[in-house]
Amino acid sequence: MKKLIVCLTGVINRSIKYTWDSIKDNIIDQLKKEYEVDIAVFNNNVEDCKVDGVKINNNDMSIIPYNFIFEYKQTFIDSEIVKIDGYDKEFPPYYSGKFKKNGFRLMYIESKVADFLEKNKDVYKYALITNADYFYVNKLNLDCLKHLNLNEIGTCHHLDAGGYTDGFYIGQLNTIYKIMNRINYYKFLITNEKYASSYEKQLKYCFIYNNNIQRFKIDILFVKIRANKNIAGSHMNLWAKPIKKFKDYLKENKIKYSIYNSLI
Repeated sequence: MKKLIVCLTGVINRSIKYTWDSIKDNIIDQLKKEYEVDIAVFNNNVEDCKVDGVKINNNDMSIIPYNFIFEYKQTFIDSEIVKIDGYDKEFPPYYSGKFKKNGFRLMYIESKVADFLEKNKDVYKYALITNADYFYVNKLNLDCLKHLNLNEIGTCHHLDAGGYTDGFYIGQLNTIYKIMNRINYYKFLITNEKYASSYEKQLKYCFIYNNNIQRFKIDILFVKIRANKNIAGSHMNLWAKPIKKFKDYLKENKIKYSIYNSLI
């Protein structure tokens, strides 16, 4: 069987106790039908800081049967991202202040994913990257991997917001690397004002910037669960379809996973 690496990114302990079963059932168990799967965790360790107004348990990620784990203290991340050329520029209202800072934090974590992929490009055929606070409400169709060529990356597409939906990527390592490493050429991404004003638009330009990497749309839906159990962006029309699917999914699986009752 070909080997595939699944990388979980972000503040892993933010809501992994709510999202893990959906990630396992809908992504990892699907992949295991045809691939030998390893799991790598890339955690932004917020230490004692509250997230979404909640004191999180930094041991929640122990439920993940990971093969590799990498942790970076948020205080250290913050000291590093301010050194990035272009960090001082603001693009209000969607990419400034705390929104920009959180975007840089995630890009920093993803740059560490890039380092890992570069070192292991001869080990794994494919990589799948996902934010740990994404709750998936349908199963990944493995046929998508059969249609991905070297210059394509699969992403979700229900939250494009004028760019590309971020946080879920699947493809060959050499191609995924270019996207994960974008913090290291960030100053070039924001030179095009058409794409500078949001995280999603910058991501789209990243595909264009890298010799027009092609985006392959994958029909897998998620909602983003906050530590306080709220759904991020739920007031936006873009979220209507995944939220409906999310509610149905919880009802269908609440007996299997009792924690879903608290989300309902």
